[in-house]
Amino acid sequence: MIKGTAAVNDFIKELKDTDIVSASQDKRSFYKEILDNISDSEEDKTILVYLLNNSSTLATLVAERNFFSDYLKDFLTIDANSKTMWAPVKENRIKVFRNLASNENVGEKIKSLQKSSALGVPITSESGDVIGSIWVLGNNDAKSTREYVNLKDLLLEAANKIAWKEEHDKNK
Repeated sequence: MIKGTAAVNDFIKELKDTDIVSASQDKRSFYKEILDNISDSEEDKTILVYLLNNSSTLATLVAERNFFSDYLKDFLTIDANSKTMWAPVKENRIKVFRNLASNENVGEKIKSLQKSSALGVPITSESGDVIGSIWVLGNNDAKSTREYVNLKDLLLEAANKIAWKEEHDKNK
């Protein structure tokens, strides 16, 4: 579901102190294309794309794929205290978590999704500032090195496109 659909819009109205990216048709089409590209190789995976608000202490879900609406409210925003989801933003590096159910480095919110692995990639602007993150969560801990590298490269490419698009839209 792309940000701007009815379920997300209803919840966004309840949020305070959150700067939401405009959900113009152009923006929706852009994120749909990003999700389609990732989904082509990761059909059964959950994909989450977050962008930081102006204060950089909260990130908002702007696009998702294969995500149960039951969890939407809990994952619509993440804050700087989020143990797992904030890691790529805080550290500005790729984060991989395996064996999520028993991994002590993973927060309860992520464990509730009942996935076994997560790969998070920071979205970094040309100036080097982290502006968000992309997450892919799945049930395959045993990814080969080649599969992992291909997915990582795909997410880095998507992150670069998102960073460019967000910067371009901001400068309009």
